[in-house]
Order: sequence, then C-alpha cells, then structure tokens
Amino acid sequence: MPEADRPRERLQRFGAGALSTAELLAILLRTGARGSSALDLASAVLEQLPEEVFVESSYDEIRNVKGIGPARAATLAAAAELARRLRGAQRPQKDLLNNQKAAGEYLMSRYAHERQEVLGVLLLDGRNRLVREHVPYRGTSNYAAVEPREIFGPALVGKAAKIILFHTHPSGDPAPSAEDEAFTAKMKDLGTRLQLSVVDHIIVGTEGWYSFAERRKL
Repeated sequence: MPEADRPRERLQRFGAGALSTAELLAILLRTGARGSSALDLASAVLEQLPEEVFVESSYDEIRNVKGIGPARAATLAAAAELARRLRGAQRPQKDLLNNQKAAGEYLMSRYAHERQEVLGVLLLDGRNRLVREHVPYRGTSNYAAVEPREIFGPALVGKAAKIILFHTHPSGDPAPSAEDEAFTAKMKDLGTRLQLSVVDHIIVGTEGWYSFAERRKL
C-alpha cells in the first residue's frame, strides 16, 4: 500500500472523520499479523464483530478473533469501552420524533463518512428517546434486499414504540433515489401492519442529510 494511502497518513491529511471504522481500528492495531496488514486485521475484526457488535464486545470476545493477541485485544477493548461511554454522552437529548434536525445531525456525526452503504434503525421509546441503535446491513450491494425481520425484529423484541430508519449514500449526496422512495413506502406499510410506527427515514451523506418526514414523503 502506498504510504499516502495508509490510514495514519490519511488521518493526518484529511482528519479522523474521513476514515472508515476499519482504518481507525488499523491505527490502533499499529501492525498486522503474519501475511496480513493492520488494515486486513482490522477488517477481519469487523467481519467477526460488526461495528454495532464491536462496541458492545468484551476483552474475551475480541481476543477470540484470529490474529488478535492479548495486547491488541486490550487496546481494542479499551476503544470499545470508550466508544460506549462517548456514545452515551453524545446521544441527542431532544425529541427525535418532533425534531428531525436533531436526528439528522446525530446520524451525520456517526455515519456521514462511511465508505460503504449502511442501513440502520434508531429505536425510540414512547417518549421519543433513543433506546437502541441497530445496524442490520453494511456493504456495497443493494441494501433494500435486507429481510424486513432484520429491520423490525429488534424493535419488536425490545418493545420499541417507534423507529427511525436511516441509510448512507457514500457518494455524499443524500438526495433519495426512486429505489429509496419505494423502500421507504414498503417499510412504512410493513410497520403499519406490525403496529410499529416508522416515523422517519433519513439519508445521510457528507453533503448533508435528507428526512422523508421533513419533506412530508412518509
């Protein structure tokens, strides 16, 4: 890998927000394992422990990833704990249902610089407070192919009162496509059948965010 493309150099040139989660983890790991770069090892960690799982992982769970020894596991476990604490501190305190701006800005801070498409759900309680964040899809193919149970299942099990769907546009432009609009309508209909209110679908990109509810398209 050319030196200019290494995660540490990219961070120095563009800032931490421009890096993917794997690149950030690679910086923490510093070096790779035999036959694998630090970035390869970081990607292997996220394959076994996707981001939403990683931040809830213990030292022992991280230690079970192939290529991760005690020292690396301790570093990543410390990062996961720090992420949990900061996530709690940075959760929006405003009403997510009646203030799309708060939800949009929160999601921008979390996902705007993702280099792959991400589909997620914010689970809200009856007072519109964020109780859980669930990411059922991360990749480069069609997110709309995700099974509805992967989207609604955690909300039903956790007895969420409402949900906000979100996904990213790695291109940076948050404007919805025809496929995005069709997916939104489908999820709204499924939510109605399940008696679970889909109160918004927010698209996030580096250029801003788009709220279907704010545009009265939900």
